[in-house]
Amino acid sequence: MMRWRSMSAVDLPAVTTISSEVHGRYAEPIEVYAERLRLCATGCFTCEVGDTVRGFLVTHPWRRAEPPPALGAMLHMIPEPADTWYLHDIALLPDTRGLGAGHAAVALVDGLAQAAGVLDIT
Repeated sequence: MMRWRSMSAVDLPAVTTISSEVHGRYAEPIEVYAERLRLCATGCFTCEVGDTVRGFLVTHPWRRAEPPPALGAMLHMIPEPADTWYLHDIALLPDTRGLGAGHAAVALVDGLAQAAGVLDIT
């Protein structure tokens, strides 16, 4: 059974391992994921199949007028006021695909954007 749950700091090693497997040379370091989790814990999730982390989703508020963060860049803070919800990263291991995880992730992001009162997702 697949389910999305809130990410915690103990998930970060699994997140970086999955990032490396899925994104290869474009994987980001653990520090980037740790900072996103610290800045916007409500926007960070892991996808579990059984009791094993098999994917992740990292999102946060952003401003449409600003370029998206560069790969591997630290934010230091979330810009305010935000007018969009930014989908920073999603990665699913092959055995997680086809289980509806992507569709459920989009629904999570949509709910976060609506709760934040922003009208779009970047």
